[in-house]
Amino acid sequence: MGTDTTQNGYYVVTGTNGQNCNALDSINITVLPIPVITITTDAINNNFYCSGSNASLSATGGQIYHWTGPNGFENFNNFVTINPIVNANSGMYLLEIVDANGCTNSDSFNLTIGPDDFSSIAGETELCPGQTLNLVASGGVTYSWTGPNSYTNSTSTVTITNIQTTNEGVYQVLVTDSIGCTSIDSVNVSIAFSSECLNIPELVTPDADGHNDAWEIEGLEDFPNAEVSIFNRWGNLIYFTKPYTIPWTGEPNEGVTIDGKSGKVPFGTYYYLIKLNDPEGTEYKGYLELQYN
Repeated sequence: MGTDTTQNGYYVVTGTNGQNCNALDSINITVLPIPVITITTDAINNNFYCSGSNASLSATGGQIYHWTGPNGFENFNNFVTINPIVNANSGMYLLEIVDANGCTNSDSFNLTIGPDDFSSIAGETELCPGQTLNLVASGGVTYSWTGPNSYTNSTSTVTITNIQTTNEGVYQVLVTDSIGCTSIDSVNVSIAFSSECLNIPELVTPDADGHNDAWEIEGLEDFPNAEVSIFNRWGNLIYFTKPYTIPWTGEPNEGVTIDGKSGKVPFGTYYYLIKLNDPEGTEYKGYLELQYN
């Protein structure tokens, strides 16, 4: 016999013995209903929770409650809080209840946890002074950046031109996905004062036309002890300076110059020696072309 309450009522039985004598008896049977379990959660999407958030599970229908779940979870209350949620909490939660009549029922809830590391940052983080910082965050739909020097930004991309030491440090982004979960990522941006930051041009045209009029060596200003020597094709020193604070425009300050133009050396190929006088003793040797249009 099932537990359908429509089967409530008196049940009569007739007994007949060997002498064909009859006797009647009856019993009143009450079929108690199975308790109805209602599980309520604060999950945001099909039992889905963000990693690191709090989960609240509540149930009705009984007087005695017994929860079991992943990682040895057990609880005897109708209201359960899991705080905070980590990956070990993910899985099936079983609830068994007993009502006032001693009837039992069970139900389950599958708790799913989203990843907490869905954000990422791409971009070069070791830069020379004056370069452009480009950082691109991904993984979400909204972004919130913070960084050195009170930097803030609400787009996925960080762009800082002519970067200097005041801009170096940790850049952190809070990424929010379409469900509302958040992930944090960060990178450390450093400004390098290294020989790799030097940009040594191979041409100078000191004719006052506004193009290549001086031998501008980008990055050399970061090495105040640097010395620059320039030699003609015979190996004679024609120019020397320490530090290199004023870019060379063709005027000699060493040796004798012939066939010059307005006090400048003749066009042709010249050779340079740059000593940074840094702890590594870095030197650069090469040539440059001097031309007049």
